[in-house]
Amino acid sequence: MKSALDGITSGDVGSRVERVRARLADEFSAQAMLVSNATNICYLTGFTGVSAGLLLLPDRLALLADRRYRTRALRIVSAPHVSQHGVEVIDPSQRSEMIKRFLPKSARMVIEENNMVMSQYTQLTTDLPGVELVPADDIVLEDRLVKDAGEVARIRAAGAISDAALEDLIAAVPIGWSELEIAAFLVERMTALGAERAAFEPMVATAERSALAHSRPSRERLEKDMILLIDFGAEVDGYKADMTRTLWWGELDRNVSIAVDAVRRAYDAAVEKLNPGAPPESVDNAARAVLREHKLEQFVIHPSGHNIGLDIHERPFFSQHYRGELATGNVVTIEPGIYIPGVGGIRWEDTFVVTDSGPLALTMSLRGGQSESLSADRPIRGGRDGALTNPADPCVQWDETQFSREYVDFEKVDDHKRFLLGDRAPWQPFEDVDPAPRTRYPDGA
Repeated sequence: MKSALDGITSGDVGSRVERVRARLADEFSAQAMLVSNATNICYLTGFTGVSAGLLLLPDRLALLADRRYRTRALRIVSAPHVSQHGVEVIDPSQRSEMIKRFLPKSARMVIEENNMVMSQYTQLTTDLPGVELVPADDIVLEDRLVKDAGEVARIRAAGAISDAALEDLIAAVPIGWSELEIAAFLVERMTALGAERAAFEPMVATAERSALAHSRPSRERLEKDMILLIDFGAEVDGYKADMTRTLWWGELDRNVSIAVDAVRRAYDAAVEKLNPGAPPESVDNAARAVLREHKLEQFVIHPSGHNIGLDIHERPFFSQHYRGELATGNVVTIEPGIYIPGVGGIRWEDTFVVTDSGPLALTMSLRGGQSESLSADRPIRGGRDGALTNPADPCVQWDETQFSREYVDFEKVDDHKRFLLGDRAPWQPFEDVDPAPRTRYPDGA
């Protein structure tokens, strides 16, 4: 059976570095680059320490790590898939000496202009009087936007863990819990299920506080007939998932229910645009058009989604300000939302990977919709056995393997920690995923 992700390429440290080197030569006529962004260093080597740097030289990589992280750095670069590409660990004090040794005096070296402070720039110009420093935008981040199979597998695992944690929260029926208690529950469940940590501090807001789009959890308590907005996700091997749900137990005000339905329709319209070649603004336009039709666009305060990976927010955002096109291998979120002061906020968000045959959902709990309220005696558990009255998005493919809690294999919880970025993840990637669009339920019922 053909996989929905057949178009997703494999990758490793070497291919990533060579792509960056090619851009340095072709676009900047540069022979080297100093990488100072910690996430970019992680992407190119797997190293996650702070106060680090990375030198991309013509025939080698030099990881700059001070003594606090030297042991960790040596373990990383000794891994077979990293060591074969000539990575070595040096003390930061040796940086200028190595550049002088391996670059001609008239060389050009790219620096990350958004990640270097003036004192560092001044020191480099003093130490390297013959080397031309070329400020550039984030070359490595642009390479990170298209994920390879190993990266997608990690985000897929993070999504499965997020789904399972949400199902556990709903089963617990958290009426009477404080926002802080709900956030703590989600973090505990995600780590118990195999996440390294939460991808970010969960955003949990009830009632009128949900109109604060990025509010931090408080001691306010969830009551019946009250909106609960939760935005959270798990992290696996540095890669993040992101999902938001607007939940309630009991009944909502009629106008709020209409607004909930409008946001879900905006979400559906945006998801339909997730195809290779689509401009990011078309995704935002589709969501806004629905909310405009319902006279709710005035309550929109953020883009309709964003790229995601090693950072929770990566360019481009789905707004009117980003150009370009979506590509196979982009991992993105769709998250239209409205925030009505004095009433509350409504947001719905999932993580998707863009494929040649359409978007594939990597977070899926409650994806069928929630027109019926949750109740203490009959909570909705995910999308298989809940009484869901809205059809699932017809353009979305379901990853049926991931949908089951069985995907989170407890015997592999510690196993994935031994895999570095660029390696094939221990979870099997998508061999059994049917690329055909699904209907109301994952099993086609």
